[in-house]
Amino acid sequence: MKNRMKYLLAALAIFTMVGCQPKSPYDTSTPEKMLLSLGLVSAQPVDHNPVPYFYVKKDGIAITNFDEAGFKALDAFESFKTAMIGSFQTKIKRSSKDKIEFYKDEELFSTVSLSLSASLIRPQLQNRSPEDYEVISVSEPSEHGVVTVKCRMMDRETDLEVKKEDGNYLMFLKDKDYVQIQKMTKFFEKAEALFSRAASEINNKEVTEENFEEISTSWDTEYMDLFKELN
Repeated sequence: MKNRMKYLLAALAIFTMVGCQPKSPYDTSTPEKMLLSLGLVSAQPVDHNPVPYFYVKKDGIAITNFDEAGFKALDAFESFKTAMIGSFQTKIKRSSKDKIEFYKDEELFSTVSLSLSASLIRPQLQNRSPEDYEVISVSEPSEHGVVTVKCRMMDRETDLEVKKEDGNYLMFLKDKDYVQIQKMTKFFEKAEALFSRAASEINNKEVTEENFEEISTSWDTEYMDLFKELN
């Protein structure tokens, strides 16, 4: 009796979870509808994440993690730049949205240049409109179930590959792209940790005129080492 009750409760929990899942705001039931639905992303709230609705589950998770790590890294880099400008204004050679260059020595001779930019997937999808997508033709499924959608995207003709998962036609990453996006996610996570720590060191007055050259050199070395891990 107890076992039957456990099974019933488990079944009820699963039913509740499935029943509570939000309905997709996009129609991806055919390759054509999937492509045209991409143009509807910009109508959603800015905090809406469209990625899981347009990519197969495994890749959607990977891309979402990539985007989130990228957002956090960019925020940390901005905080680092703000801290540098606020505490060491005279050392700043130049600063822009995605780059800061500053002198690390008292003679203002040697410089450190740090930059961070990211081509994140979610913002790209959000910045497009229905007029940016046009279906030209759709192929028959390949032996692996891949359908090629020949289309115009952002005024450029391209081939978009999709495959069916749970009744929806979704985009997917090639194996090499999946590996690279995992590497980039780790890079962003480590970059966020570095720039958050550096900003904290500056704001907490741990970085002084006396130790600035030593510490800024260590930031530069640590950041360059992150790029080596991408290879």
